[in-house]
Amino acid sequence: MDIKRTIILLAIVVLFFSCGKSYVLEDDPIKEPVKKAVKKDDLKHQKISETSLAKDFTIKKGFKEEGTASWYGPNFHGKWTASGKKYNMNKLSCAHKFLPMGTKVKITNIDNDRSIIVEVEDRGPYVYGRIVDLSKKAAKKLDVISKGLAHVKLKVIALPEKIPPYFVIQMGAFSDLQRAIKLQKKLVKGHFPAFIRNIKDVYKLYIGPYPSSNRCEKFQEKLIDQGFEKGFVRKLNI
Repeated sequence: MDIKRTIILLAIVVLFFSCGKSYVLEDDPIKEPVKKAVKKDDLKHQKISETSLAKDFTIKKGFKEEGTASWYGPNFHGKWTASGKKYNMNKLSCAHKFLPMGTKVKITNIDNDRSIIVEVEDRGPYVYGRIVDLSKKAAKKLDVISKGLAHVKLKVIALPEKIPPYFVIQMGAFSDLQRAIKLQKKLVKGHFPAFIRNIKDVYKLYIGPYPSSNRCEKFQEKLIDQGFEKGFVRKLNI
């Protein structure tokens, strides 16, 4: 009897393990939805939204912002800027995330009421809450050098006569600021010029701006290569 029992037990064990992953106790587990891969060829057929982003970007004389100013100096001195000019830290200039190159802005340090007028010659800063990066000379004029940061007001005094077409890639709109910042940091780490605009407590995340939709497509390809969503292209009607 002992031998028969042993044989029966062994048969049960073999049968149990031969079932492997097909053995289920209840229902089959629900599978996660498979994410559809975006093909780069699909980018050529995407629709470019011609809708003005007036609610997001009211870019005209008198445009105002309030936030934090930072400054950049020796590490960037003599290097090429987004405007095609070489950065001169001893010249009055600034970097802004989306104002047209050549825009003249008045920047006021709220803490000491000092003001200067500078021209936008570069892009940045890509940190949420910072609205402008000052040249070293501009930072000196506003007494920002020692502290590194300052609470400022910015006002557009004059826009350039000729403004090229501006396109952005919209990556999402978030009710949760921290989620938007988390994605922005990942994008900036991947060398994408990503920034957030707070529009009535909706945090919209953009990449750009770029001078053409073709340029946007090139960056969408890079987004896909790095595992990001491609976003969608929007045209800024300035």
